[in-house]
Amino acid sequence: MLGRSMEVLSVSPLRTASLLWQAKPGAWIFTVICKATFVLAPTESPLAPEQEEPNEEDTHWDDDPARSLHSASDLVPFKIRADVALVGHAFAPGKRPARNVVARMVIGDIDKAVEAVCDRWFTQDGRLHEGSPFTRMSLNYERAFGGPGTSNPVGVRRDVRDAYGKSPVPNLQPPGLVISSPGDSFEPVGFGPLAPSWPTRREKLGRHAGNPSPRALLATPLPEDIDPAFWNVAPLDQQLGALRNNERIVLENLHPEHPRLVTSLPGISPRAYIDGRPGGALELPMNADTLFIDTDRALCSITWRGSFQLEHMVERGRVIVGMEQPGKPLSWAEAERLIDRKNLESAAPTAPPAPRRAPQSSYADYQPKEPTMKSAAFPFAAKKTAETGAPKSSAAPVFIAKHASDAGEKDDPFSDTTNTYVGAPDAEAKGTPLPFATTFDDRRAITGSNAGLPFTGRMQPPRPGDAPPLPPP
Repeated sequence: MLGRSMEVLSVSPLRTASLLWQAKPGAWIFTVICKATFVLAPTESPLAPEQEEPNEEDTHWDDDPARSLHSASDLVPFKIRADVALVGHAFAPGKRPARNVVARMVIGDIDKAVEAVCDRWFTQDGRLHEGSPFTRMSLNYERAFGGPGTSNPVGVRRDVRDAYGKSPVPNLQPPGLVISSPGDSFEPVGFGPLAPSWPTRREKLGRHAGNPSPRALLATPLPEDIDPAFWNVAPLDQQLGALRNNERIVLENLHPEHPRLVTSLPGISPRAYIDGRPGGALELPMNADTLFIDTDRALCSITWRGSFQLEHMVERGRVIVGMEQPGKPLSWAEAERLIDRKNLESAAPTAPPAPRRAPQSSYADYQPKEPTMKSAAFPFAAKKTAETGAPKSSAAPVFIAKHASDAGEKDDPFSDTTNTYVGAPDAEAKGTPLPFATTFDDRRAITGSNAGLPFTGRMQPPRPGDAPPLPPP
């Protein structure tokens, strides 16, 4: 039975979750996940009236694990690059039926296009036939080239015929490609996330590929010999070095109302503080590492992640996550006021959330059913930040760590209902380097069994007017 640990409290509309995992035996890492959902609109995309929770599990189309992935779990320990993934439909301009539509997405260094073509098939005598024009076309990987033994296991196979002898042709292809015979093949294309069991991700696990489930991998200390790129879910050509909070997005034929949508995110970001440790609050840097776009619902979301090391698995405390606007940093004193307001509001009864349904998808006439779509970096070194009154860590790729002694197993005043626990207590860390860790200058001495771990944390004295630090538990 796992004990209680850190609690995550959001004092803003943004939704949060957490993950407790082991970077190596005895080295417990607490990862905070924060998600913001936006309405895709011309010029600037505002926060959505209803914010979506971080995904706790991978979600497949129609809740069928044999299908392609609709949205990936947000509860992963880290990502070495930022993912950009898109699902939904391509839309014919002006809602006028079209034979083909080129869908294009431009975000940062990503400029990617996929051509969606009407249903096509080869007859037994080798002639190519075309179906009716369309006003929208699903971008599922089931409509791209592939099949067993390819990088797209759910794709359209070239060696399959139906009861009438027809051999289907993929709807999704590289722009401008001309297909002239049933034997033509090409690389699978698509914008969506890749499932962990698919070859592109599974091969990164090496000898651990027998069970590619992220939850299974995190049930024990993280293996040192897996490729960290496994945790990235977007196709390689949809990964960025970094995501900006005011990222510019260009979508062509990927919005139901706007044939060419040019928009920017409003630049909001989470600010997180670790509270309840001796010495006062410590700021936890949050790194944006996932941009997810749903064209059917005209929504997108950004997910941020921040991590720090615990002294032991059941260390008590909480992480406060607020939201700040561009040019308006959220100080610890203001965060405390928001906590008080949150406590008052939480006393009022609230209605339970509506049940979540699996995302649905549509098929071409050579496929059996046509349901409608349903929605479905660590080492951080702490540094002083004048405007917040708490130390702020600079982003480097893997953890921030703040070590504090915490003797005893007293009852915890904080709930762990928002936490996800993986693994079980193990032996204490022996001081060998953690994965992807780097060294830092100006480090604060750390004592105890974790003295050899490459983590730092240093505290800044409170400014005049700041709230006093909490006493040790």
